[in-house]
Amino acid sequence: MNRANAARPRCSGVVSGDSPLSTLQQRLLYMERFPERRFVNIVENVPQWPSVEGAPDSAWRYVHNYAPSRGQRDLLERIAARESRRRENDVTLEQILVTNGALHALAMIFRQHQQPGAVALCQAPVLGAVPEMLRSYGYRPVFFKSLDGRVDIAALRRLHSSDVRMIYLNTPLNPSGDILAPDTLEQLCALAHELGAILVADMVYDSYAFDHARVTSPQDLGVSWKNVYVVNSMSKNFGSPGLRVGWLVSTPENVHALLRVLELENISVCGLSQAIASDLLDRGNAVLVEAVRAGRQMLSERLPQIAGIRFDVPAGGTQIFAELPVTDVEEFCDFALAELGLCLVSASNYEGVQGAFVRLPMGAPPGTLENALALLGAGLDAYRERTPLP
Repeated sequence: MNRANAARPRCSGVVSGDSPLSTLQQRLLYMERFPERRFVNIVENVPQWPSVEGAPDSAWRYVHNYAPSRGQRDLLERIAARESRRRENDVTLEQILVTNGALHALAMIFRQHQQPGAVALCQAPVLGAVPEMLRSYGYRPVFFKSLDGRVDIAALRRLHSSDVRMIYLNTPLNPSGDILAPDTLEQLCALAHELGAILVADMVYDSYAFDHARVTSPQDLGVSWKNVYVVNSMSKNFGSPGLRVGWLVSTPENVHALLRVLELENISVCGLSQAIASDLLDRGNAVLVEAVRAGRQMLSERLPQIAGIRFDVPAGGTQIFAELPVTDVEEFCDFALAELGLCLVSASNYEGVQGAFVRLPMGAPPGTLENALALLGAGLDAYRERTPLP
């Protein structure tokens, strides 16, 4: 166990229900309060490069100028090439808008198409920030689930057809890794068209598909782009959340409308970040994907050795969503952090899911995962001594 000499407050002092911050952010702040302690932090689901990738030599020239609002041409060209290559369907520069990460893209889309009182169908579990954004623009989120890539389309049409104006999808799904089957995605696109709803496909994990699985995008299906947006980013697919570079793909008309919104808010995305993103797109992310694949293999082999943990090996994505044998997952996460120095993120980071779940990042360094698994097993044993497990 990781036992630092510094005094540790009781675990009840880690997370407060009165805080405006998420439980994830509160646990990160807790670690900052004890710089002398050594923590094992596995709350982030961003895969980590085995080696550090540097910026281009000419990067400094981007610091002294505003980048074009739509995005730098070299980055737009690389994004268009990536999307066209992966989808075997040409994407033009006029269909792309560079954003400050995928969440920025989602916020602009939701705001541009806000419909007070309308229903937004959200594939669940869903990152809590997404339904919160939808509510802020007048939508009422309603959650639906996919299982092995399938969705009950008939139930969605029967229950919510009259007031649905937005459908949000995430494939591979964060945090379960479920990948929508091509015919299911096609049916969801058709449903959106039938209802006059906007469909947003969040594909920030589309590099990560395992065991011969394939990630399908709306652009593979020949659907009309008029009411469809695809969102992506450098954060997960290229392990670069600090760049804050994302992009969206839609019709040139939709991109033009959102370009004005972006220009009013922040003029442009950081030119230096765009230059580094261009460099990363040139290099590719095969090394990163392989690191995630190795972490997936390790976790699938090692997690069954910890009594009581239940999980499914994900088809895609960068994490395993594991259910712990505890009655109060927040209390356990606080206990693990305060007593053992293990920082976990729980299902409280999501909506549309219930249970004692934590997410375990497949893209963390092997040594970090080894330490985390050892502490997780020890933590459950220690927790069992003070709290009867179900």
